[in-house]
Amino acid sequence: CPGKSNVDVCVDLCPPKFYCPSAAEAIPCEDGYCPVASIAPRKCQGLEGCNEDDLRRFTVGGASGVMLVIIVAAFVYLFAGRHMVVRKARINREKKMAAARDASDSVNTTKEGEDNGAEEKEVEVDVDSEIPEESTKRRGLRQRIKDRQESRGKGRRRSTLTAPEMTVDIAFERLRLTIPGVGTIMRGVSGKIDHGNLTAIMGPSGAGKTTFLTLMSGKVDRTGGMITVNAEEAQLSEFRNVIGFVPQEDIMMRDLTVEENVTHSALMRLPTNWTREKKMARVDEVLESLEIDHIRDSVVGDENRRGISGGQRKRVNIAMEMVVKPS
Repeated sequence: CPGKSNVDVCVDLCPPKFYCPSAAEAIPCEDGYCPVASIAPRKCQGLEGCNEDDLRRFTVGGASGVMLVIIVAAFVYLFAGRHMVVRKARINREKKMAAARDASDSVNTTKEGEDNGAEEKEVEVDVDSEIPEESTKRRGLRQRIKDRQESRGKGRRRSTLTAPEMTVDIAFERLRLTIPGVGTIMRGVSGKIDHGNLTAIMGPSGAGKTTFLTLMSGKVDRTGGMITVNAEEAQLSEFRNVIGFVPQEDIMMRDLTVEENVTHSALMRLPTNWTREKKMARVDEVLESLEIDHIRDSVVGDENRRGISGGQRKRVNIAMEMVVKPS
């Protein structure tokens, strides 16, 4: 019975903040931790803490330290994983570019051999026959134009995109659009768009360029005229899977990066039987072809958050359509 002379009638335990080496002794706990019924002081170790009341052994500071270590380790792990993914994608991209350069070099070598053979033949003809001076001048002018075109194309990156699986030739005749209560907005528009060519629609503001494209894409029903696809009358809305439509306004998620926007479009719209690796390879091809792979990790941004430039944003919008392999 701690601190009492008659131990036979003692019913109390050793109180907290004291330790009792014997039934007749109650010694204040000055060093360590002494809970109820302690026979010796206990040392505070690890995350344990000794407060003034000796009623609590676990400290908030120790728990905070452990949580901080766990959070730092998680950030290190995520950063290392991200670094490995980016590094792997960069290595694959460099391999593709090296393969494209090798293929380009082989094609140029073959072309140079053909040009040398053609030059030898021309020299033989020049020796054996007389060529008028005017013809020589025209040939020299053509050669200078050819050399200038080749010199302009040397610094450009070759496209790594594969050829489309199908081609689409579009023809339209006497297109007409009349809106009730407004009047006729477009009439008598005819022409054709062949595959493999860049067709530009030019005109001043308000001339109807966007209206024409909206009409051709099927977003608005025409009130007159005919549209043919590969020489058969059809609606372009029936070929949504092979046609990409880039709106006049840039529509994308501004809080995401360039690569994340294009990847989202690829994962949502490419065929489900494609593997994720094949879809990501397609994303890399499109980014390289449009020369925006160097800003793939940049946030698009908006009026409140600085991001990429307006021209780059338009190319991202085009990439989001090209990634689904339109024809």
